[in-house]
Amino acid sequence: KQEKLYFQTNVEGTKDLLEAAREANVKKFVYFSSVKAMGEECSNRLDENHIPAPLTAYGKSKLAAEKIVLEGGFVEAPTILRLVMVYGDSEKGNLPKLIKAISRKWFPPIPKVVNKRSMVHVDDVVQYSILAASHEISAYKTYILCDGHDYSTRFIYELTQRTLGNKVPSWGAPIILFWLIAKVGDFYKFIFNKRFLFDSDQMNKLFGDSYFSSNKIISELEYKPQHNLDNSINQILTSLIQE
Repeated sequence: KQEKLYFQTNVEGTKDLLEAAREANVKKFVYFSSVKAMGEECSNRLDENHIPAPLTAYGKSKLAAEKIVLEGGFVEAPTILRLVMVYGDSEKGNLPKLIKAISRKWFPPIPKVVNKRSMVHVDDVVQYSILAASHEISAYKTYILCDGHDYSTRFIYELTQRTLGNKVPSWGAPIILFWLIAKVGDFYKFIFNKRFLFDSDQMNKLFGDSYFSSNKIISELEYKPQHNLDNSINQILTSLIQE
């Protein structure tokens, strides 16, 4: 059922939008996709040369939509922008949820696991989309968007605590504690067919690796991201306080 919904929204919905663009004689079409179209967790840095192998229904639907955009012949100059986790002045998304949980001390000190995850600020996404829409070189290209930094969950934990003026513990809870809670969540879902507060999927998002290179778009569109978590954390925390 969920897979059908994803394909209706991301594939059929995109096709409808492309047909409308063709009728309106739109020349340039920028499609916001996701790195989920390439796969899920990764143990090395991926770029646009990576052969896509999506595992989830969402990722498969995004890849199918990309194919329609690039090969459907609806517009003269389509471009694909594959987004990583987007952050900014919003309380929505996994990053604000994590920062809120840290600020409210719902977590014990995060384990000192050096995982790597890519992110990108919404303002840089906007700037890249404008550049992609106005540069001929971007036609029929697929680009990955990220801010060029690799973030670990421990880094986010320490950055949040320092920004709030809190002392950062020198220790971290053992990761096996999170693993055990995740297994409890998996068992809960198996028994009751409902998501628990924490499960293996969230465990992977918290401590897994998912990092990418945006060198291609930086080089071709000649723009380097202006934002990172260090200079954006105050903005994120302010939006959460005002929620």
